[in-house]
Amino acid sequence: MSVYFDPFGNTLNMWWGSVDKGSESIEAADADDVIIVNSKGEAIGLEKLNFFPAEIDPIKYLKGDIKTVLDGFFTQFPQLHS
Repeated sequence: MSVYFDPFGNTLNMWWGSVDKGSESIEAADADDVIIVNSKGEAIGLEKLNFFPAEIDPIKYLKGDIKTVLDGFFTQFPQLHS
């Protein structure tokens, strides 16, 4: 299982399947969750939206500049970098 925290989007992403196999995202009706499924409809990941409450700003606690943080993020998710 892989777990990633995105401080800019305030999301926690958990993958128990291959990230590159995700084909659809399904929003939960009653929670801040998005389920990622593969082409067979099997759940392979979960994205927890609004992980921290609005009162907590995780970016102010990050060490390093924004470029360093983004470089690290896109190393984990190269398919998101255009």
